[in-house]
Formats: sequence, C-alpha cells, structure tokens
Amino acid sequence: SEESRAALARDDVAALLLDAQERLAAQGRQLAEQQDMLAARDPSRQAEGDELRRLRREVEEWRSRDQEAARRWGELQETLAAQMTRIEELEGLLERQRYAAEEEAAGRDTEQRALNQRLVEAAGAGDPGKLEAATLLADQITEQERAMRLQKDHALQMEARMEELRRENQALRDALAGLGL
Repeated sequence: SEESRAALARDDVAALLLDAQERLAAQGRQLAEQQDMLAARDPSRQAEGDELRRLRREVEEWRSRDQEAARRWGELQETLAAQMTRIEELEGLLERQRYAAEEEAAGRDTEQRALNQRLVEAAGAGDPGKLEAATLLADQITEQERAMRLQKDHALQMEARMEELRRENQALRDALAGLGL
C-alpha cells in the first residue's frame, strides 16, 4: 500500500542518515586519535599533517552530506503529508462517484424492468405461449445487460488500478532519483 511504501522510503532515508552520522562520529574519533598521535610525536612530520588535513576535509564532507540528507528528509516528509491529504480527497471523490454510479444503475434497472414488462404484456396479449416466451426473452435481456455492466465496471476498475500502479511506479522512480540511487 501507499502507506507502507512511504514508511519504507522513510526507513531508507533514516538508515542513510544514521549511517552518515556513524561515519561522521568514526571520522571524528579517528581525527582525535591522529591529533593525539601528532601531539605525542614530532609535529614537523609532513605526512601526518597531510593525513590530518585530509581527515578534517572528510569530516566536513560528511557533515555537509548529513545536513543535505536531513534537508531532503524534511522535504520528503512534507511531500508525503501533501500526498496523503490528496489521497484522502481522491478516495472521498471516488466514493461519491461510486455511490452515484450505483444509484444510476439502480435507476436503469428499474426502467429496464418496466420496459420489459411492457414488452411482455404487448407480446403475450392473449397467447400464454407467447407470454412465456416474451417473459423469458425479457429476463435474458435484463441479465445480459447486467452482465455487460458488470464487465464494464470491472474493466474500469482494472484500468484505474493500472493507472494507480503506473503513478506509484513513477513516484518511486522519482524518489529514488531524488536520493541519487
């Protein structure tokens, strides 16, 4: 469902944030160890100074990445909230449309039964065999129309589901592209 995908996306971003924070902490510890080693040794060693500068740049890079990930996480949370609101609106609209369609179908069924009854009465005037044949034909017409309506409804539902899956797929692709994956 949409909610579980959103939870997975949040979990993935949260895992990235935690990983970046852990690496940042490890780099900080490594930097502190390097500083301790330098203080204990001859401070003129060029290689150790270069390594220290490299580690400081790396720590800054990780801090920058951490801030960027936190910013993106906030944006994703805002987008998720907006999408959840839109989903609720669309579900309400869908429910109202479904109710209207059911009401319309019930009205058509009532009208069809009345037309079939008139057909039966007109066709069977005075002849019981014709009346029975007309009744059977009217029932078959009603059932055929109901089956066609159900088939059409099913096709519309499948089309809507396919469109929903297309949009979901595109949203996931966009989210992954936004994460740089």
